[in-house]
Amino acid sequence: MAPIAADVVSYEHVAPLQYIGIDAVREVCRQGLQASDDTVTGDVLDLRVVVDGDLAVGWGLNRIRVSRPDGSAAEYHSRGTRVFRRTGGEWKLVHQHLSLPQG
Repeated sequence: MAPIAADVVSYEHVAPLQYIGIDAVREVCRQGLQASDDTVTGDVLDLRVVVDGDLAVGWGLNRIRVSRPDGSAAEYHSRGTRVFRRTGGEWKLVHQHLSLPQG
């Protein structure tokens, strides 16, 4: 959570859809990870990043994989856009927008 700004605004997959502040984002992340007793990993496919001064935008396709002890796994994809701001020499996430494809 260190690289996330205290006043972050995150549009998530689950209601209420908009989470404001680091505590709200921490809680929705905690709930998502605790929804499974299995190993959850994630990465961003085809990550693109544009930096201009003290602002940066990154986007790509999120891949979440849940690995079970029996060797089986489930995988799903979503879209993600993230905005970072550099303050005092540190980059912090100030906004993210996650969405699930239809169909």
